[in-house]
Amino acid sequence: MSILSSVEKIIVHAGSCHDDEIVAISLALATMGYLVDVFRRDPTPEELNNPNVLVMDVGGIHNPSDLCFDHHQLARDAAPTNAASLLVDALGLTKAFELQGWWASFVELDSKGPFAVAKTLGLESFPFALQSPLGSALKNTIANMEEIPEPFLQVLMEMGQQLINEAKSLASDLEAAKASVHVLGHQGITINVWDSALSSAASTAFRDQQLEKAGVLVCRDDRGPGWTLYRYDDHERVDFSILAGRDNVTFAHAGGFICKTAEMTMLQALNLARLAISPTTEPEESPF
Repeated sequence: MSILSSVEKIIVHAGSCHDDEIVAISLALATMGYLVDVFRRDPTPEELNNPNVLVMDVGGIHNPSDLCFDHHQLARDAAPTNAASLLVDALGLTKAFELQGWWASFVELDSKGPFAVAKTLGLESFPFALQSPLGSALKNTIANMEEIPEPFLQVLMEMGQQLINEAKSLASDLEAAKASVHVLGHQGITINVWDSALSSAASTAFRDQQLEKAGVLVCRDDRGPGWTLYRYDDHERVDFSILAGRDNVTFAHAGGFICKTAEMTMLQALNLARLAISPTTEPEESPF
C-alpha cells in the first residue's frame, strides 16, 4: 500500500510557482490514482501533523510519516534536494528517476540555483535561452491560483503517470541492455551493439555508465525489420552519410549522424557501421 493511499488534500506554497512542486503534485496524484483539493497557501500546525494531508515545498519540515516534504530548511551545503526528489525517495523511485537525463539538473536547479547547475555541467553560464515558454506559461498561470482547479489536476495526474512510466521503463530497459549488449571496438572507437530495439534514453543511460564512452550505437530499428546505426556526440570520425545509395541502406541522414538499414544480420549491420568510421593513426588494441 502506498504512503499516499489516504491523502485527503494537498498543500503547496502560494506565490511564484516552481517546477518542483508541479512535478511533486503530478507524481502524488498519479500515485494516489484519484483527485483531491490542492491548495496554494501555508499549512496550519494541525495540517502539518495530519498524516492525511500531503504538504510539499512549504512548512519547513521533512517528515515522510506525516507526509511533509519541504526542503527549504536544509543547510546550504546539503546535497541537491527539492520537494519532488523528497517525494520520489519516499515512494522508492529514486534509482529509477536518477537514470533520467534531466533529473539531476532539475533537482539542482531548484535547490542550488542556475549558476550551480552551469558549473556542474561545465558551462560558463546557465543557458536561459533554452528554457521552455510552455513551462513558464503553465507556472505563471498556476501562480495566480489559490486552489488548482480540477481540469488542471487531471492534466497533472496524467503527466505524473507518464513521468513514472518513463522512469520505470528506462530502468527496466537499462537492466535488459546490460544483460545483452555487445561492446566492441573498431579503429579506436567503442561500438555498442544490441540485437533488439532500444530507446535513445536507455542507450544514453548505458553509455553514460561506461568508462570508455561509445562512439557508435548499432541496434534493431524500432520502425522496421532492419537496424539503426547512430553516432554519439557527433563524433568527428563517424559519418553514416557515406553509406547512402547502398542497396541495403534505406536511409542515411545527410548530417551523417544516423542510418537505417534493410533486414540483415547483426554482423552485417556491424560491418556497415565499421565502414562509416574513418581510420585512426593510433594502433588498435582489440581489432575485430
